[in-house]
Amino acid sequence: MSKANSNFDHLIKDKHGDKEVKGTYYTIHELAERVIELEKMSHEPQNYREKCEEMEERIDKLEAVIDNFMNNWGPEVQEARSRRDEVWDEMVRVVSIQKKHQQPKPGYDIHGNKWRSDETNEENH
Repeated sequence: MSKANSNFDHLIKDKHGDKEVKGTYYTIHELAERVIELEKMSHEPQNYREKCEEMEERIDKLEAVIDNFMNNWGPEVQEARSRRDEVWDEMVRVVSIQKKHQQPKPGYDIHGNKWRSDETNEENH
């Protein structure tokens, strides 16, 4: 009886006793599956040029998206916005200091709201 037909093909002898290993049938099965997989792959059309062209188109689209993003949100734009915000903040500080020290006009409160005629505004004059 050959090893391939043996009921014990999953066992081999070594100096420490029987060891369980994957046997001949397992190896034949794995090789057969690999051959089938390779045969499927070998029959696929080899259109690498078309695939490369498709990938180039996708890359061009991605580059356009990245360029658009960088133009809208990139570091140069962030720096320009930061400078603009600093100027704006300074203007707001100046105006708020000016308003803080400004006396209200007669008949108006400190927020510029007109007093009703029946109320007096003596403390803000």
